[in-house]
Amino acid sequence: EINTGLYAATSPQLFALLARVTNNNAQNEYYLPDVAKIALSEGLTVVATPSPQPATELMGVNSPEQLADAEQTFLQR
Repeated sequence: EINTGLYAATSPQLFALLARVTNNNAQNEYYLPDVAKIALSEGLTVVATPSPQPATELMGVNSPEQLADAEQTFLQR
């Protein structure tokens, strides 16, 4: 599974959850996926859904190679 970073929540609920995200980890980084764990600990409903098809709609670009792949996908459309 990957986290594409798509979340849906009411603003007050999301901001309350974000306020509880900490950087207490080896990298000292804040992780947005922690929001789901915190929501579950509060008894809130968390639902994962399959990615749209084709999954290219959610491509990440983290390198020159991935950028070339994304550009090729865009040009093919």
